[in-house]
Amino acid sequence: MEKSTSKPKLNSRKTFLVVLVIIIAGVAYALFRNIAIHADVIGNVGILKVVVNDSVGVPLDAATVKVTSDQTNQTITLTKKDNNGFYTATVGQGSFVINADATGYTSDSQPTEVEGGQSQEISFYLTKQ
Repeated sequence: MEKSTSKPKLNSRKTFLVVLVIIIAGVAYALFRNIAIHADVIGNVGILKVVVNDSVGVPLDAATVKVTSDQTNQTITLTKKDNNGFYTATVGQGSFVINADATGYTSDSQPTEVEGGQSQEISFYLTKQ
C-alpha cells in the first residue's frame, strides 16, 4: 500500500473570510477600548485657570504660577498666559496648592480642589514690596 502524501486543500475563500473576521474583530476591540480609555481620562482631569493681579486688580504681565499636587507632590510651573490672560494647566482631579509670584510683589499661595471634567478659576492679588 502506498501512503498518500497529498495535503488537504484549503478553501481559500473560507480562509480569507475567517482572517477578515478576525481582523475586523481586532480593530473593533481596539477602537472601543480606546474610546473607553479616552472617556475615562476626560472624566478624571480638570482645567485650572489662574490670573495674577496687582492689589487693585490689574493683571500682571510677568508672573510665575506653580501648581503642586497634594497627592504626588509634583509641581507644574506656568510662565505663559493663554489668549485670555490665564495661566492654564490641565491636571488630574485632586487637591493642589497654587503659588503665584511676580518680581517686585509679595508671593501668595492658596489651596484648591479640582473636580474631574470641571474648570476651576483662581485669582491672586499681589501687593508691591
